[in-house]
Amino acid sequence: MNTKFFVTILALTAVASLGLFTPAFAGDDTYATADEMGLMQGFPPPPDKRVDGSSLLKGPGNRWSYLNMRMLYPTAGIPNADYPVPLHKSMDGAIERLGVERPESGGTVDMETWLKETYSDSV
Repeated sequence: MNTKFFVTILALTAVASLGLFTPAFAGDDTYATADEMGLMQGFPPPPDKRVDGSSLLKGPGNRWSYLNMRMLYPTAGIPNADYPVPLHKSMDGAIERLGVERPESGGTVDMETWLKETYSDSV
């Protein structure tokens, strides 16, 4: 895999997960899937349901784009390992108490609110 491409994808993912983008779609679809929201359905998709370069990393467009990255950028599959490697780590629940700063307003919200507002499924 091209190292420059991989670094670019990592950077885009990091920027998106930091919440530097505001939601592109209106509505209270915090827990809806891309299919439930009708994103990229039909041909051509309605303008308000298209995911393109301007909505690729914004919620909820990110719900569709991360699952369909191969349609947007060249990718390569990564084969499974021959055997699982155990991780000797435990989860730290402190992330639930983490405050996340909103770049556009300077305010701070809790992690649960931030995850909902940015349509983030994981960090």
